[in-house]
Amino acid sequence: MQTGYMVSSSHVSPGRCLEGAITDSRYDFEELAANDCKSLNQKDTGRSSLKIERCTRGGTLGRYLDGPLPKGKLQQFSVQWQSYQLFATTKLLVAVLTDPSGGALLPPVTLAQELGKRGHVELGPDEWWAPSTRNLFGDDNLRQKRDRFGLLIIENVDAMGNKTMFGNDYARLRPTLITDANGNRAQTALNPLGRRVGVAVMGKKGEPVGDSLDKFSADLTEDQLQQFFGNQLGTAEELLQYAGRQTIYGSGWFGQEKVSPAFQAELVRDTHYKDGPAQISISLTYFSGNDRATQGVRLSKEDQANEWQLYSALASDKGHAVKESAILQANT
Repeated sequence: MQTGYMVSSSHVSPGRCLEGAITDSRYDFEELAANDCKSLNQKDTGRSSLKIERCTRGGTLGRYLDGPLPKGKLQQFSVQWQSYQLFATTKLLVAVLTDPSGGALLPPVTLAQELGKRGHVELGPDEWWAPSTRNLFGDDNLRQKRDRFGLLIIENVDAMGNKTMFGNDYARLRPTLITDANGNRAQTALNPLGRRVGVAVMGKKGEPVGDSLDKFSADLTEDQLQQFFGNQLGTAEELLQYAGRQTIYGSGWFGQEKVSPAFQAELVRDTHYKDGPAQISISLTYFSGNDRATQGVRLSKEDQANEWQLYSALASDKGHAVKESAILQANT
């Protein structure tokens, strides 16, 4: 069983140029900049500056999948069996669960019984952990057939006998045509970077249903990108052609001018191409320098080319969402 910790530091070391910059118990920036660089009279307490934010443990199965291994043991081809996350300590719960007079609501013995009933596990002295689901493996077989080069999978047969076949793109080493057990096909188009940019959901071979990637361009030119960004609704049908979905990446388009952040556009047809005329929904997502979505816009109605729905989000440096805005209507 392995243990991992997430640790953060909140210790502030004594600095310089601070003594004369305090106004109403706060540091004033202007005074701080004009200070004569006197040292702050502050003593280091010597206490630790680290605190544990999250602690996890993980147990593994042996190579034969016949049971969990002892704590601290690993074998070749070991896989994860179950993980645990530190929930609380008995000392913390006793301090929190108190009545108005300061007495404990539950004695430690009763508290331990209640935690055990709810699935928590005491892995250490007075440490209560929340277990995850367990990974159990059966003895059913999964058969895979590879190409004549032994490189890519071209056929999967699961334990129930369902067969899935793959047509591969050897330039990008990824499947582009998938046929499920019922014979229905899904085809994808990849750009030169191997990203999925087009999707067509088709029926069985020979059936006149679904979408198609005929006439679809996977690598858009600079002129096509500029035309789309200037007139999304007017160019959407021409770009999508017969496909059911298209993704347009604008990762480095504005890299030199710094006019707009990187964006990703989605064009989605509400019905299959061969079912007749369809509406095309358009959405754009803008990304920050950390590749996190910060703002998005969606076309509200196809007959109102200037009415968009806007939403935005703000994340901390740890990736946690700290601010989300409600959907707003706006004109372009």
